Amino acid sequence: MNSDEQALALDELRKILNSPSFYRSRRHSDLLSYLVRLTLAGHERKISEYSIAWEVYGKAQTFNPEIDAAMRVEVRRLRARLENYYATEGAACSPIQISLRSGYIPRFNRRESAEPFAGNRITVAESESDAAAISECAPIRGPRRFRFRTTVALAAVAIASGVFFLMKRASHRRTR
Repeated sequence: MNSDEQALALDELRKILNSPSFYRSRRHSDLLSYLVRLTLAGHERKISEYSIAWEVYGKAQTFNPEIDAAMRVEVRRLRARLENYYATEGAACSPIQISLRSGYIPRFNRRESAEPFAGNRITVAESESDAAAISECAPIRGPRRFRFRTTVALAAVAIASGVFFLMKRASHRRTR
């Protein structure tokens, strides 16, 4: 795979990970990212149930894939999630499709009917239908970042409220 194809595959991975189908599933996002990045780096021989269990999910080195089918189940669920993604959100937007047909090695299939993914480049739409197509294919950015910022803001409000309550209570006790 040449560097242009690798860049397209990484763009596709980023788009998948930012999609509504994947941004809520940290386990599947981590697994897909691990599989794609190892494959693109030419280390697909390192991919096994054991390496997935240990490096992605933090299982103990005593993990035995012959006894525990958890990794096979996770990969099967990831495969179904990817199929659902390409049947819905990623149906017309991707020049490359990432698939896990069998085993754990991702395949990168070129899609002739899709327009190249624009990524962060600015694209000027010449008509309303072009604008709709661009917005459909644009990556969905920020859900994780938004959740993090919201959580931090709520924590700050909770801490400020607690400090205010304790100060008010302490000043109320002094006046008695």
